[in-house]
Amino acid sequence: MLSSEDARKDCEHFYRRAIGNTEVVRFATSIPADLIEGFPEKVFGEYQLPPKFFYLPNQFWKHKNHMVVIEALGLLKQQGFDAVVAVTGNPLDPRHPGYVGQLNVRIESLGLRDNFRILGLVPRRHVISLLRTCAALINPSFFEGWSSTVEEARAIGDALGRAVKAARET
Repeated sequence: MLSSEDARKDCEHFYRRAIGNTEVVRFATSIPADLIEGFPEKVFGEYQLPPKFFYLPNQFWKHKNHMVVIEALGLLKQQGFDAVVAVTGNPLDPRHPGYVGQLNVRIESLGLRDNFRILGLVPRRHVISLLRTCAALINPSFFEGWSSTVEEARAIGDALGRAVKAARET
């Protein structure tokens, strides 16, 4: 059982006996209503984020490719754009323990400390609030680019759409 066609291709490439014996089961997630309701603006205020920001909610694993976002922010800054990316997740990749240090060196060299905001691990309620209020979700990766956070963003969009529809009908 695999979560994507890319994972299936890799599995079948490396494990020939898996050919024809794998199934792809798509991510499925639901967001509890109490996490959808409320006033998420308090959360981005708590982290001192501007009203418009991008959100990157991935673990700091090297294959998640945070560096491409840092480089893009550097290019934007050179062109006079002052974008902010809020980044959450465990700041340790046990396979690459120096990775966050490398990111920080690049952030400093490009003058992006105010633009690439590493928030670290945050409560789930905050993740949902940040997903609800961000201008866009960023999900870079050297592998696939699909994750549970993408599915959570879709679920939030679906839930908010249903809530708006229900409010209009009452």
